[in-house]
Amino acid sequence: MIEKIYELSKSLTDSPPPHIALSRIPRRNFSYAVTIDIDSNEYLGVRTLEIGEENSEKYLFRETPGNLSISKSPSINLQKKEKLDRVFKKFLEFFNNEKTKHIYDIIEENKERILRDLEEKNDLEKAILTLLVRTKGEELFPSEVDEIKEIFVEKNTSVDNKKSVNKCFLCGKEVPSFPVVNEIFRFASFDKPGFTPSLSGDASGILGICKDCRIHLEYGRRFIEENLSFKFFGDTLWIIPSGDRESVKRIVKTFRKMEKDIYSRQELRSFGKIERKIEERLKDEESLSYDFIVMHFENQAEKIMLSMNEIPPSRLSKIVVEGEEVRKSLGIDPTLAVIRPFLKSKGGKTKAFYELVRCIYTGSKYSKFTLLSHIVDSLRETFKENDILKHISIKGKEALAVYMYLRRLDVLKGGEKVEIDKYGDFFNEPWKKAVFLTGAMAAYIMKYQQRERNSTPFSKKLKGLKMRERDVKEIFKEIRAKAIQYGIDDEEFDKISEYAAESFLKSGDWKADLEELNFIFSVGMAMHERIFRRRYEDEKE
Repeated sequence: MIEKIYELSKSLTDSPPPHIALSRIPRRNFSYAVTIDIDSNEYLGVRTLEIGEENSEKYLFRETPGNLSISKSPSINLQKKEKLDRVFKKFLEFFNNEKTKHIYDIIEENKERILRDLEEKNDLEKAILTLLVRTKGEELFPSEVDEIKEIFVEKNTSVDNKKSVNKCFLCGKEVPSFPVVNEIFRFASFDKPGFTPSLSGDASGILGICKDCRIHLEYGRRFIEENLSFKFFGDTLWIIPSGDRESVKRIVKTFRKMEKDIYSRQELRSFGKIERKIEERLKDEESLSYDFIVMHFENQAEKIMLSMNEIPPSRLSKIVVEGEEVRKSLGIDPTLAVIRPFLKSKGGKTKAFYELVRCIYTGSKYSKFTLLSHIVDSLRETFKENDILKHISIKGKEALAVYMYLRRLDVLKGGEKVEIDKYGDFFNEPWKKAVFLTGAMAAYIMKYQQRERNSTPFSKKLKGLKMRERDVKEIFKEIRAKAIQYGIDDEEFDKISEYAAESFLKSGDWKADLEELNFIFSVGMAMHERIFRRRYEDEKE
């Protein structure tokens, strides 16, 4: 992954500007800028500035870990008022350098006034602290002041030259060996001193990297964060393309056009909102392959939650095509946003969901019975709602769409393969047809009760979707009795009922997994309007 980011950077530019490569986009939306005039040596107050795309790189922002006494950036995250002194001290020490001594002196001399002005500001923990320099009638951001820019680069590329000599693991050049990769990627803890038990506390020889390669790695990360990074259900997805430069540029250009013409930036940066648009775009670049990396960021920590490597465009094409086929059949596109709620009902929900995501994109196998367990557990929640039939109809159709989609992608393992068709011939074994149709008839009875009584007492017979074979057979008998009682045992109902009875007889001594049985029953409930289509069409007329 690290080497791919490096190669991506190399393919994009031979020599990225160091200060641009090293800086990061602030995660906060506004800044408090200590404003000074270096011509008159005056402090001009604290300005409030919005952070937008047009000025985000001008801050030379880089997060400063809490254990550092000096900021490596002229812009730093603010914290609550009680921690203001400590944050300000780190910020001030950045300028304590011969090149910026004049700036340091102005800030130091007015320190008390600056702190008082900051204390009057609201939402300190939601802002960054930065510097605005006025000279010759112009106001300059940190990146527009040469001396600040030079110090920023020095502080973020310097190493301890007393360390032993090693070779850069990317280009082979001799370099002072020093653990710096974890400063670029904090998840790369393998080069932290003492991390590997078999090594001594002095781990300087684990990984060497030269200044030029470091700049490329920094630039590669920044490029991904700005162009190929998406919100991913509470985490962040990085898409790392491998291939030719022009193909990568076309992808980025398309995303920017989508943002301009179709989507807001917030929508564009949410994978869950425009998953198919992203997949469609990526699949068209046949010369590329992709690494999908799901990252979790919390304070200063970074953790890789999921890593999917070398995903070919052909796999993305299959995902798009099969998703469209399911949408045509059921009116539901089974995107990850539809799939995820079914895997939220049990412990370890993130792990279960991410494992299924891995299978979808890589083609590896996922347990059918694990999936059904999660789906049925989610469907059982609908029995806690007031309008059970409405909620089971929605969730049941979504569940079927998810199941059909995963079957089409051939990622489910366990049990016999289910061939899905429409309506009465839904499943390939007689007991499955019988259970499916019994579910449809149960919903039909509940629909009648809801219309006539404004309640669905028959739902209590379904045991909160924890039925076994004998329960379903008993429910089938009660459905037929209720249909006669209500006078709704017409030709259509009798035909479906007879087909279900015939399927029960053909089943013989059948054994069904609890979760699969209740899943099939639920899908039958959700599809009851299609099964009893003629009656519902007559009612609409």
